[in-house]
Amino acid sequence: MELFTVEKLTKKFGKKVVLDNITINFKEDTTVIVGLNGSGKTVFLNSITGILNIDSGTIAIDGFKPDSKEFKERIFYIPSDFYLPEYMTGKEYAYFIMSRYTKSSYQLFIEIIKLLDMSNYLDKPLESYSFGMKKKIQLAIMFATLTPYIIADEIFSGLDLETSIIIQELFFKIIGKRKIILVSHEKNIIAKFSDNILIMSDGTLTKYRQDPNLIDDFIKRGEQIDDKTKYIKQLFDSL
Repeated sequence: MELFTVEKLTKKFGKKVVLDNITINFKEDTTVIVGLNGSGKTVFLNSITGILNIDSGTIAIDGFKPDSKEFKERIFYIPSDFYLPEYMTGKEYAYFIMSRYTKSSYQLFIEIIKLLDMSNYLDKPLESYSFGMKKKIQLAIMFATLTPYIIADEIFSGLDLETSIIIQELFFKIIGKRKIILVSHEKNIIAKFSDNILIMSDGTLTKYRQDPNLIDDFIKRGEQIDDKTKYIKQLFDSL
């Protein structure tokens, strides 16, 4: 079993501390990170995957650091603002990415592409893809690389209802075999993947132990946005 550890992680932009001495061990099958915009969620994912340099702390999977080949082979990360090389066809891009992961299953990729109704688009250039189609091919690749860790930032935003249901079902099939770390604000996703819910606030991560359906109220209290919600009520009550 892989061991993904983050110890005393700190990340600053100028004098602003965005991540403040975070320590966590991703032991649960699923982890969902929740927080308001600007709380540091994306910076955290970019830091633990090695995209951003950190100011202090350590990140490792089985002792391998983010700049090592062994670390990179153990994670697949879909950021919220991913870029795809538009001159490639869908198939060229998929096979190029999967060739970087030694355990990739090309057959699984093709089967997931069929589920997502993307078979007729594999030979077309990525520049002709819509945002949803680009996300679909990323998702098919993600499952097919068979990495121990899947990390994704707002993976369900921009997906139609059918695709969202299919992706959730695929996730349920790999729980226990691969670790899943998601950033999401969607209440139904938080509830379904609620093994380990973490609240990102003021540069720190705090474990949420209450009812997932009440998480909106918890965040409102913690982030002190109650005043704005009360003002909205007053605004419309006065009409």
